[in-house]
Amino acid sequence: MRSRPLVAYYDSMAIDLRAKARARVAREHGGVTIDRAAPVRLALAFPNVYAVGMASLGYQLVYEMINTHPDASCERVFLPDPEDLAEHERSGEQIFTLESLSSLSEFDVVAFSVSFELDYINVLRILRLANIPIRRQDRDETHPIIIAGGPCATLNPEPLSDFVDAFAIGDGEDTIPRLIAA
Repeated sequence: MRSRPLVAYYDSMAIDLRAKARARVAREHGGVTIDRAAPVRLALAFPNVYAVGMASLGYQLVYEMINTHPDASCERVFLPDPEDLAEHERSGEQIFTLESLSSLSEFDVVAFSVSFELDYINVLRILRLANIPIRRQDRDETHPIIIAGGPCATLNPEPLSDFVDAFAIGDGEDTIPRLIAA
């Protein structure tokens, strides 16, 4: 009996990451309207898996606040689930947003909502999966601006200071309009 080559076996098991993202969004209820023609495009990244990020009321509030601002649009991105993370790494497919399946490098800003100290490393994983240089000094004007906010960034921004261009400190209600204007 002749067996299939190992490489062909693994290629046939490839996960369709984009189809999974479309299916995930299709199961959601109460979505927010996104103006993709808005002058400022933000990708709001939660540096943990979808289930953890969507349980964060702060993350959901920021997402809605940005999308109700007349000059901005916001799409969500999460650290891929473990099996999807392995597929991203195996295939080299860049991480993308849920709403339009756009690469993070296509956005003006990638804003991280960092709620847990253990997610610092996931900020770097997401940047790596997006092919965005991890260290801020290695990025230029062709790359999106990297911002971090949330409880960890507010209480102690120092651990991420080599990787983030700016920090959103304080309540989003005050910070987000000024951030979009800037």
